[in-house]
Amino acid sequence: MQLWLIDDDPQIGSDLRLLLPRDIHLSQVIDSRTAVALLRKNSHPPDAIILDLCLPPYLAATEDHEGIALLDLLKAELAPQVPVYVLSSQPRTDYGQACLRHGAESYLEKPCSIRDLVNHLSSVGT
Repeated sequence: MQLWLIDDDPQIGSDLRLLLPRDIHLSQVIDSRTAVALLRKNSHPPDAIILDLCLPPYLAATEDHEGIALLDLLKAELAPQVPVYVLSSQPRTDYGQACLRHGAESYLEKPCSIRDLVNHLSSVGT
């Protein structure tokens, strides 16, 4: 499985690479601008995306709204069939339902266990 992590924290990507099963190939994209450019150029999107909500502003005015703006663009145009799993430090009570309404498969709060993340990803491709 090809998995993209869209998160500006390089430590998250390093940790996930060490802990995810070997059949999951992780690529980290550090901001919305890069993710949009890669998806527009690449005819083969990833099998799944893990998206952080707080990213440097590109599509939205503030980093607090960037993840939702990118989620909307992913689902509307760039990768509508690709499941997006939100992994964020933002409280579930404030953002969880909004992410689901905007097309996310699930919402996980940081920190979460790798087991929980892998369980959420297990439905990809089935």
